[in-house]
Amino acid sequence: MPKQKLGIALNCDTVGYTVELAQRAEAAGFDTAWTWDTPSHNAYVALAAMALGTKTIRLGPGVGVAWGRSPTIHATASRDIDELSNGRYILGLGSGTKRQIDYWYSILVEHPAPRIRELVQGFQRRGPHRVRTCLGQERGPNQWECAREF
Repeated sequence: MPKQKLGIALNCDTVGYTVELAQRAEAAGFDTAWTWDTPSHNAYVALAAMALGTKTIRLGPGVGVAWGRSPTIHATASRDIDELSNGRYILGLGSGTKRQIDYWYSILVEHPAPRIRELVQGFQRRGPHRVRTCLGQERGPNQWECAREF
């Protein structure tokens, strides 16, 4: 029977505490640690700090909202975090919901889910890197369709 993999979701009040908990999770044998954006928390900043503070645990932004940043920002942040983590980075992007995008980012998007394809194409134009992307569905039982590894 294959070993079961364990992941942990971390979103703390401070980046320092998030890193500390990622270190504890790594020591306890967790395989992945995830964090995410909130209106007061930048997942890429926390992930960069987690990458520098850990050695083996894989890291990712649970699901980053695609429309909060341009494709260039997602791609360069992902490439940098992947480098800092020595290839342990996993990028998860989702469309988010219309309300979330309007409220958090002040971006008016009528149908967010179909526009995720544009973001993936933006990644492809920026060259190959070891970042796994997923196309997110807004709702439904098949919430994630992993697209490809770059």
